[in-house]
Amino acid sequence: MAYPDTITEIFTILGAPARLYGRLPFATRYLWFGFWGPVVNADYARSRYGGSWHWRPWLFFDMQELESLEDLINAGTDEQILWYRKNQLEAFQMVSIVVSNRRESLNEP
Repeated sequence: MAYPDTITEIFTILGAPARLYGRLPFATRYLWFGFWGPVVNADYARSRYGGSWHWRPWLFFDMQELESLEDLINAGTDEQILWYRKNQLEAFQMVSIVVSNRRESLNEP
């Protein structure tokens, strides 16, 4: 029986190449300002993922977002959480509109 954390780690590893590919347009920014951008909060990473967190390079991409999301869930008000959810849904709707328009244009003769 696989542990939920193990399954999450597997999907995180599999998703890392997609996140890397999505950041390629920002290559010049990474070259000028450093590859990892702002410094990762080591205390949060260590408490969340254990002492071997720095051996998981796929965590560097999302560590600040994960920390802020966890802070929002633990300390945010209901209004803040609903605002965050609404913004995420709107962003996903925009992505689905772009993808559906792209598919329609590919099917046209």
